[in-house]
Amino acid sequence: MWTLFNLLRAMLSALANNTAAVRDNTEQLREVSYQLDELLKRLFALPDPGPIFLSVTSEDQNMLTFTIHLPAEPAEPNDIVSGELTVTVANSAPVVFPTDKGQAEVSGLTGNQGDTVTATFTYIDDASPPNRSVHASVLNVVLNDTIPPPSPGNLSLEVTAES
Repeated sequence: MWTLFNLLRAMLSALANNTAAVRDNTEQLREVSYQLDELLKRLFALPDPGPIFLSVTSEDQNMLTFTIHLPAEPAEPNDIVSGELTVTVANSAPVVFPTDKGQAEVSGLTGNQGDTVTATFTYIDDASPPNRSVHASVLNVVLNDTIPPPSPGNLSLEVTAES
């Protein structure tokens, strides 16, 4: 950032001394403009979402039902109005789930045991057109059966003979 300010100072000095210097500094002016745009994007960008995680909620044979848990929303004030979760299971097409502000999870998702799940989550603001978080929260995981079998019933003892 100091480089940007030093460059601005040198260009303003040149401008004050000689307007012909401005013509020679056109490329530097473009670079300053670019750097200022990048700085403004960082200063006013949406916050990056926290981590997301997956929990398996049920199983039927090799088919697992799972939930993706979304990050807690950052502290106010923020201009987040919604989010977007994109989920890809195995080699299927990505499915986009719009989420409400403050939504905690997206449930009822399915995949086969051993499938790779890739999920990304970003915040969306109220600008027109909407801005998205610079960095998405990303999850890559293999679906594994983490649900134990049911507990056996009570054991009993039957006496079958006496001697």
